Amino acid sequence: YRVEPYVACGDVYSMPPNVGRGGWTWYYLEKGNKLSAAAQRGQLAFTKAGCIACHAGEYVTAMQMKNVGTSTLGDRTLTFDIPSLREAWHTAPYLHDGRAPSIKDIFLKFDQPNMHGKHTNLSPQELDDLVQYVLSL
Repeated sequence: YRVEPYVACGDVYSMPPNVGRGGWTWYYLEKGNKLSAAAQRGQLAFTKAGCIACHAGEYVTAMQMKNVGTSTLGDRTLTFDIPSLREAWHTAPYLHDGRAPSIKDIFLKFDQPNMHGKHTNLSPQELDDLVQYVLSL
């Protein structure tokens, strides 16, 4: 009998001090449990763009429904659940209907200006850093 790697990882991530730290989270962390430089800058961009208004707390969500400008003609509603950003690195594709292949695509291709946070206030570098921060959660 052999234990599959994902089972062993599940045990590791469920025990202190690793609770809530799985998969790519470790990839983005450097020595001393610090975020990468890009993710640190992205954390500032996350606040600057107002993401924190809907994506906050332990689960990085307000646990509410909101119109963020991503509905389409075929949708029966304008409001959708605000998802948790925890481990967003493995939940692609994104949006309620899965049409955004990447976090960055949410902002650049499938959003009305400033309805999904104030991302138009960010420089291209700040947006890239914000993506790195979200992928580190």
